Amino acid sequence: MRTIAFLGGLLYLSAAVAGAVEVETDLDALVTNLNHEDYQVREAATKRLAELVPTHLDRILKIEAETKEPEVRTRINEAINREVRTKLAAQREATEKKLAAANQEYKELQADTEALLEKLAKEQAQAEQREVSLAEQVKLKKELENARLAFRLEKNKLDSNLDQLRQALEEIDALSMENRKRLLKGEAFSRSWLPFKERCKSRVSFEFVDMPLADAVAFLASTAGVKIETPPDFAAKTGQVVLALRVSDMDLLTSLGWVCRLANKDFRVDEEQEKIKLGFPKGE
Repeated sequence: MRTIAFLGGLLYLSAAVAGAVEVETDLDALVTNLNHEDYQVREAATKRLAELVPTHLDRILKIEAETKEPEVRTRINEAINREVRTKLAAQREATEKKLAAANQEYKELQADTEALLEKLAKEQAQAEQREVSLAEQVKLKKELENARLAFRLEKNKLDSNLDQLRQALEEIDALSMENRKRLLKGEAFSRSWLPFKERCKSRVSFEFVDMPLADAVAFLASTAGVKIETPPDFAAKTGQVVLALRVSDMDLLTSLGWVCRLANKDFRVDEEQEKIKLGFPKGE
């Protein structure tokens, strides 16, 4: 039995080695054919190479780096891009499904919230007609405001999610080759891959009602994937500053400008350190 198991192991190892040699030989032949004088041969080699990209990307990238033939390098890039387009198409489809789900979630949230607000408003009206105690009226009004606040916060979250997904659909085709390679290795698209200047152009939508300034700044930073630096005591010192602002599909810097104008604050973009500084004295 041990002899049979040993022989089985050797056969498996031999098959694995043979497979590796076969792929290596296949790649070597493909590289030669990428520069073949016959166009049909070059096209066939490019198509076959694209099929090997998902499983042999590192080896193909090494060949790309080592080759001195422009035609070979061009066709390797083309083969990689063919597979990248497949990956992007899959992520695009998944993103569209998320958009549809988010839209449906928003519709359900809106319907549920409107029903709750109507119920609370009726209870408040009935309480006033009964001339109930001031404490009970205050309690009902607080419940009504809490429901409205919960609705606005959830709506901001959904609007932000929808904006980011829409931007992902628009920007996913403009990725650098380095990030295309990351996609091929199984990573999901991230806004953090975009250059700082592009993230500063992010489109945002929100509705702030009695929103603390620090929370508004944190929301914008999270939505755009940009670091917004504030002084250590910023939240404590601006705790009484609340905002009422509604924005739809506006770029980040313009939105931030409106926020700062309402809060009587300044901000500046630090491109060297790739961050936005807000609330600091001028010169810091």
